[in-house]
Amino acid sequence: MKYKSAIFKHIHQDATDMYKAGAITAEEMRRYDASCLVSPADNSRARATNQPALSASPGTQSRSIK
Repeated sequence: MKYKSAIFKHIHQDATDMYKAGAITAEEMRRYDASCLVSPADNSRARATNQPALSASPGTQSRSIK
């Protein structure tokens, strides 16, 4: 499992313990899953934003002449 952050990891682990103990329902656990875990859609959006932008025409990058 991949968590959105270290804080969400701890929150989810506590929720998992509460679920196992019967303190929260399966529906509540699914809400913790949705809030704390990285979804496949989040992964694809993150990959798209981390990729370098493509240049409109190759080789037209600015170069300084010395």
